[in-house]
Amino acid sequence: LGVVLKSYFPQKNKILLFDKYLGKISVSVANHNKDPRLTNGMIISRYIIDNSKKFNIIKNFEIIEYPISWYSDIYFLHHVLELYQYCTPKEAVCDELFELIYFLCSSFDKFKSTYSKKIFLYKFFLILGIYPSDNNFYCHELAIYSIDKAINIKIDLDDEKKIGNWLFKCIKLFNVKSFLNELIYNENIEDFSNTNF
Repeated sequence: LGVVLKSYFPQKNKILLFDKYLGKISVSVANHNKDPRLTNGMIISRYIIDNSKKFNIIKNFEIIEYPISWYSDIYFLHHVLELYQYCTPKEAVCDELFELIYFLCSSFDKFKSTYSKKIFLYKFFLILGIYPSDNNFYCHELAIYSIDKAINIKIDLDDEKKIGNWLFKCIKLFNVKSFLNELIYNENIEDFSNTNF
């Protein structure tokens, strides 16, 4: 299995792929004029990676997920894939992170609410190990359960606000301010302008 993180079509016949067993790898697509065009977030399977040359070539793939529901919030999907792309080293294998990204792309309709997106990002940053040094919020249940269970756990409003503040600290250094405002906006959010990471 693999998730397409970034497609360079039509300029190049290349993609950046999150492979379950190889991690994040750059691959060229064989017979790209005959195969369907791969786009960001697609899940593919049954492929062969030929790395006998200096670069990886992917052959004979099958698209297994390309849900229409992405278009309801492609903005969220785009930012998650982009964050993963820039925050992880090449060829770093992590089963837990793959299952998280795989679930997002294969069950995107389960992430319609702001709450579910916050829970996803909470788990995402915990797994990546990217969070503020003064980590003053930790929810054991959300951390240990798989994402399909975690998004159905109900926490109180106070804890949800703490998650929002925690997420704000996690990604304030990334250039995604409008994304942050839309996702975790609340009038009582703390001012983190002087936060040290």
